[in-house]
Amino acid sequence: MQVLERVQRYRRAILIASAALVVGAVILYALVEREVARVSALPPGTTITTTLRFWQILSITGLVVSFALLLAVLFAQMVDSNRRRATEEALRQSEEKYRRIFDTAANLIISVDREGNIIDCNTRVYSVLGYTQEEIIGKPIASIVHPDYLARAQESLRDTLVWGYTYGTEYRMVRRDGRLIDVRLNSSGLKDRSGEYDRAICIISDITEGRHMEEAVRQAYAEIERIFNATADAMRVIDREFNVLRVNDAFTALSGVSRQDALTRKCYQDMACQLCQTPHCPMARIVEGADHFEGEVEATRSDGTITFCILSATPLLGADGKLTGIVETLKDITELRKAQEQLQHSQLLASLGEMTAGIAHEVNNPLGSVLLYSEFLMASDVPAQTRKDLKVIHDEAKRAARIMTDLLTYSRKAKYDVRRLDLHRTLVKLLDMRRYTERVNNIAVATDFTDGPLWVKGDSSQLRQLFMHLMLNAEQALKECGGGHITIATRRERGWARISVADDGTGIPPENLHQVFFPFFTTKDVGEGTGLGLSTCYGIVVNHNGLIRAENNEQGGATFVVELPLATNRSKGATPQPVRQATGGAV
Repeated sequence: MQVLERVQRYRRAILIASAALVVGAVILYALVEREVARVSALPPGTTITTTLRFWQILSITGLVVSFALLLAVLFAQMVDSNRRRATEEALRQSEEKYRRIFDTAANLIISVDREGNIIDCNTRVYSVLGYTQEEIIGKPIASIVHPDYLARAQESLRDTLVWGYTYGTEYRMVRRDGRLIDVRLNSSGLKDRSGEYDRAICIISDITEGRHMEEAVRQAYAEIERIFNATADAMRVIDREFNVLRVNDAFTALSGVSRQDALTRKCYQDMACQLCQTPHCPMARIVEGADHFEGEVEATRSDGTITFCILSATPLLGADGKLTGIVETLKDITELRKAQEQLQHSQLLASLGEMTAGIAHEVNNPLGSVLLYSEFLMASDVPAQTRKDLKVIHDEAKRAARIMTDLLTYSRKAKYDVRRLDLHRTLVKLLDMRRYTERVNNIAVATDFTDGPLWVKGDSSQLRQLFMHLMLNAEQALKECGGGHITIATRRERGWARISVADDGTGIPPENLHQVFFPFFTTKDVGEGTGLGLSTCYGIVVNHNGLIRAENNEQGGATFVVELPLATNRSKGATPQPVRQATGGAV
């Protein structure tokens, strides 16, 4: 095989040498034969010389060798021809194989020259884009790219011819029927003999369905996010390491923590409650196997205030069915708790009212006898000292009678003379009465009345007593501070007259806020108050179908708020009876 390969490699030189050898051998043989013939023609006895015989043999040997070389060259040519045919057949089969791969590829494959013209493409291009071979081969690739994405496609082609490749370029192509498809392009360059990139092989993936699925997933996610954020209760998703993964808008509003901050902290750092970092933690209970957790907790907001919530937690499972965390819900029941406390408070006051009514009636009868007989005795002829003692008895009995009257007012048993009246006039008269006392005690009074008359239906004397008590209460609080400010404001709100009396004194201790309207409750020293002033106010307001509450001001001091139904205009008939639920600290 090595000899044949060498013969094939030098066959041209061997052919020339063989031809020359044949010619030389023939000439030499002819000359030798002529000389032999000449010698043979000499007289008998003449012999052929050794030299002539040598040349005769040499010529014959040259002819044999040259013919052998010719045969070797012919054999090598035949072998080379067979090999070439085999190589051509293998190449043809290889081209067919790779053409089949080229044409059956799932992606679109397009070959583009440096001018951007399509020089070849696979059959997938025809089936996806709808063009025939005659309609697309030789045409610029710009003819099948949407105009909005043409600059991007041309830039990708330029990069391929410069750098040899581009990856992940996305644009839109135009089908023959005008429909658009979304595609992703990966391309590589082919070099010519000079080593320059002269064409680009573009492998194009149809991602239209993928885009539709991505859009459907995006819309579904957005809808879930909207539902998550539209939930009225605060919600957050927590993993098993207590990291907060998601929170909704209600959680940020309830906790006072921004979404960004909440997602960077542990769950027990925001809205912490008495269960956090204990064996009763919702996460611990769920990990132990509970399928649900619910309980009432006191959670701390970012500003330090306490919020009463119903905490619910359910397991969050991964795709493999294993526990990955919990979904926690916090329902704010602070207002509900206040309403429950107010209801209990109102029920207690109602019970006390019934009891005090009975006491007042029972005591009024003997008090009447004491007053009557003390007056008779004072009118008779008794010593001066005795008359003086009777006067003390009479005065104290009258004082006890006034207390009984206040108790009857609180218990709603007193009779009222209900008329349509302007609360602004009542308040102005009251302020005129208290002006001197307030000036002496260094108390400044400001008013913030709503425009026009503030008409309500009620007993003028009882309402005057109501606001007198509230004024006296504010004045007493400011006298202890050496003076201050009182602000009386009125507003109309959805069929209600709202009157507030605010001071900037020391305020009411939080533990006393729900007791100030109890009968006989007072923080004054013995002998300085009966504890019936605010309970009487409560009775007057309730008898007028209104609400009253006490609250502390953020800047200091306390505010008493009274809400009474507005009276209708005279031309409109009867007073409306609005239905109103107590809110805040109302009773």
